[in-house]
Amino acid sequence: MNGDQTYDGGEHSSKENSNGKGPLIGSIIVILVLIAGLAYLWQNFPGQSEVPADMSAEDIRNLPDEAAESLESQSSSDEISAIEADLNSTDLGDIDAELDTINTELNSAL
Repeated sequence: MNGDQTYDGGEHSSKENSNGKGPLIGSIIVILVLIAGLAYLWQNFPGQSEVPADMSAEDIRNLPDEAAESLESQSSSDEISAIEADLNSTDLGDIDAELDTINTELNSAL
């Protein structure tokens, strides 16, 4: 080292970042992410239903339901042969059709 230069070993007198810009920037980022998420949900799930708006709850309840009607037509007997006949006549083949429809709608939205 050159004899003209001296090092006093003291602390640097730099200012610390104490004005709080970090939390403000973090909050802005969180708000932007929330707004983007809400915009995505709003565009992909507009809230339209398949039931016409002019139908009342009573009208919807009175719509025919084939699955409910078939369950109501079962025997009230507790004999094993009657129970087996009811089980054999119950069609459970479409039990997951609604789930398949939901899955198709979700995959088409992506």
